[in-house]
Amino acid sequence: MRTIDATLLAEQKKTNYTPAKSVSIGGVDLSSRFIGYDYREDIGSPKPTVLVLDNSDLFFHDAFCADGESIPNNTYLGEIVDLRRGARIDGMNHLEKLPRLWVEGYRFTHKKSQSLFLVDCIDWRGRLDRIRPETEVIWSNTLAQTIVEYLLDLAGLTLDATLEAVSVNFTFPVGESAHTALSRLLNSLPDFLFAGLDGVIKSFDIVSFSEPDEYRFGWNSDHPVRPATEFGFSLQQHNLYHVIGAGGISNVDGTGAQISLAGYRRKTITDSALRTIDDIGVRIETELSSQSFNSKPATIYCLPSHGLELMSFCPLIMPNAATDTYSGNLVTGYRETNLPGKFEQVIQLNQLPERGGGGAVVSLLDGLDAPGASEGRAQIFVDAADGNCKIRFGDGDLVTIAVNP
Repeated sequence: MRTIDATLLAEQKKTNYTPAKSVSIGGVDLSSRFIGYDYREDIGSPKPTVLVLDNSDLFFHDAFCADGESIPNNTYLGEIVDLRRGARIDGMNHLEKLPRLWVEGYRFTHKKSQSLFLVDCIDWRGRLDRIRPETEVIWSNTLAQTIVEYLLDLAGLTLDATLEAVSVNFTFPVGESAHTALSRLLNSLPDFLFAGLDGVIKSFDIVSFSEPDEYRFGWNSDHPVRPATEFGFSLQQHNLYHVIGAGGISNVDGTGAQISLAGYRRKTITDSALRTIDDIGVRIETELSSQSFNSKPATIYCLPSHGLELMSFCPLIMPNAATDTYSGNLVTGYRETNLPGKFEQVIQLNQLPERGGGGAVVSLLDGLDAPGASEGRAQIFVDAADGNCKIRFGDGDLVTIAVNP
């Protein structure tokens, strides 16, 4: 979570605060015409954002079109968008930024007899997706960090992180987008990149991850989620099994640690071979275990949390029992909408996507002193003492995996 204004932090946990927002494009403040926005962000793919502005007086026709024309010119295309939102508290706007956007296009439209000007924006991934090299770029035995910084710099982005110290051979061919190249490179690393503010890109290392300070959703003192009666589903769904055995004996059990979609996902199983409560208990435990792979995803509907960013760690706190507390997971995507009739944030909590080999050749420095143990990590290296390739496990064990002949 980003650190935000303390007054806004307290206000956003209320269900009846007054929202506020502002927007500037290319340094021009358009807040007086700003109706709303639909913002999206995802851990792996580009996501569009749409800004809605009032064009009742045809201001944008005059500003963006040549005399007598109805098609917008290139004014502001590619310009930086500064989008902020928050709450109006005691007569003052308390606003926090969203990650930087860039203008991709414009649209004129009408809705309910109102003239509107829509601005289509791209995020940092979308900006990289539009960049392709004119000549092939080749790296040999180069730190992945150096290549990542090069790719980001093509889009005017900076990396605020130290990535895994891995050297690779890598090619950025003509015709491939910088986003595809970056994704391919990162596929062989434990680092996940996501947007900070002002064009700064941050990194999350899944290998060394430990649960950070959490931001809790729920009720009472937590950030309130929307009631399920309003939105169909906004709470986690627990797997709940009702098993019926011989003679009508039955039992019901579940676990608050297994999350599915919304409310309780109740399943009823009838098995006449189960003749005791203990037998039924074993069957329930077996069914719950079979569902453990599906225990982490959750969707939260709420009013905006203005410090939310990807990789934030968020649990859900149920009001009825401690056992109904969702242990939490990482924010892998979210959508924030502030438009007439719709004001909400939809947050996806999930595990990070699996990564396979990205086709890159990983190079190790030829000759290092044996590293010490690092809890929770295994380290592969070429030992300077004998030239053999070895692996140091997190518990300190050292194993030779290849001998230099």
